[in-house]
Amino acid sequence: MHNGFGSFLVSEGLVGAAQLRRALERQTWLRGLPIGQILLDMGVLGEADLSRALRAQMESVDEGTRPLPIGELLVHEGLISRDDLHVALQRQQALRSKHIGELMVEMGFLTAAALGEAMRRQMDELAFG
Repeated sequence: MHNGFGSFLVSEGLVGAAQLRRALERQTWLRGLPIGQILLDMGVLGEADLSRALRAQMESVDEGTRPLPIGELLVHEGLISRDDLHVALQRQQALRSKHIGELMVEMGFLTAAALGEAMRRQMDELAFG
């Protein structure tokens, strides 16, 4: 079983272990769909319970388990260089109105698809630990 959000739901008594296993199996062929959405679609979890669980998990995340900022994640995965990140961060400070990922796409450091995939992994890290 996964050690992230699904395990959190089981530990809180919101879903059973067997239900989570079935949802995780579905997730393998429903790529990109969060486990919470799959459990909602299966009728195992209600929206109110999902919202409460997401809030509770976010509150329980300590500083050591927060996901890497998107720029650091992109550098770590070799999608951009540290210099690219530095240039984009400087530009972001000057503009103050754009997200760093948006700027990196505009500057040609990576594609929108690569950014979207990295953001999905970042969210998975947050949701699933």
